[in-house]
Amino acid sequence: MRSASTCLPLPALGGKYLALAATGTVADLVPLVSANRILARSGLRNLNANGCAPLSYLAAAAGLAGKTLTAGHIGFYLGPRINAAGRVSEGQIAYDLLTSDQPSRLVRLARELDNLNAQRQAQEEKIVSQIRTRLAQCPPTGRTLVLGNAQWQPGVVGIAASRVQQDLYYAPVVILSIDEGNGIARGSARSIPGFDVHHALSMCADLLVKWGGHRAAAGLTLAADRIDEFADRFEEIARQYPAEIFVPYGKVDLQLPLALAGPELVQALEQLEPHGMGNSAPVFAQRGARLNSVRTFGKEQNHLKIGLENGLEAIWWRGAQRFSAKSHDRENKSGSGPGQSVDMVFHVGWNGFHRKTMLEILELGTLF
Repeated sequence: MRSASTCLPLPALGGKYLALAATGTVADLVPLVSANRILARSGLRNLNANGCAPLSYLAAAAGLAGKTLTAGHIGFYLGPRINAAGRVSEGQIAYDLLTSDQPSRLVRLARELDNLNAQRQAQEEKIVSQIRTRLAQCPPTGRTLVLGNAQWQPGVVGIAASRVQQDLYYAPVVILSIDEGNGIARGSARSIPGFDVHHALSMCADLLVKWGGHRAAAGLTLAADRIDEFADRFEEIARQYPAEIFVPYGKVDLQLPLALAGPELVQALEQLEPHGMGNSAPVFAQRGARLNSVRTFGKEQNHLKIGLENGLEAIWWRGAQRFSAKSHDRENKSGSGPGQSVDMVFHVGWNGFHRKTMLEILELGTLF
């Protein structure tokens, strides 16, 4: 294969390069269809065969040594650590890791990226915590959410927008960092399935200094004194979309009895991987699932491990606070706790090293 512009030979798309191509494809939310899916699937196979030392060292620093890596690991572990360099320090650090082949240097750079990611997480949590407080004091009622603050780090607002959408308010979300010195707001937008945020921003182009992105995510810059006008326009655009797309997990692929959520199903579902944009993991639902046990875990005790019937276990990432709220909501009969029956929306997969079936809860309560 040769470059059309330079006629210089290009490296064969194998080994390290194939694993890097897969990582970029998944981490940048490229639709995993057609040739992109082939790249991602082949690259993951190569990565798991230790075909890319920089990514293998980074995976080890992230606590994934010995695990079979999936697109989910790239999206939630490797990608964020690579991006953390540019978000809170210098992007050169990530470049140095990805281009090095010296073991001692790879260990050092992987640890440095892991530390930078921890800093990024702390900054992200600070933003999300402030937004959680703001929304509790003044609950939003629209189909979109646009927020800005001069204290929020511009390199972190994108991933904070994703957290807000996932954990606090299911809607197209725009989070802005305001520079009070020059009156400019820079930020990121994160969308929901069915809402084209790139198109929405194009309809607001006259209010923006610059913008760019794709259907699911975008970046934008505008004058701080036009944020309110932009928020109103953004909301007007969302009002033109069908109401059902603003309902979280409105799309369930199959109502699945928990008795069928076993190893055979997980093995069959593996044929559909890698999952990501354009090729989402199947979403299942179960009415009236009985909760046998519930416990929190994690550094902040903000995740839940739930024991279900038939010995199944489920994880609800960052679900502790929402579960607690549901447990105290008795008036509308949506309370949930050990010994009770609830509706669940979930993914099915493996539990780490043990190759034991594990459910990943997306929503829990009285849903149907």
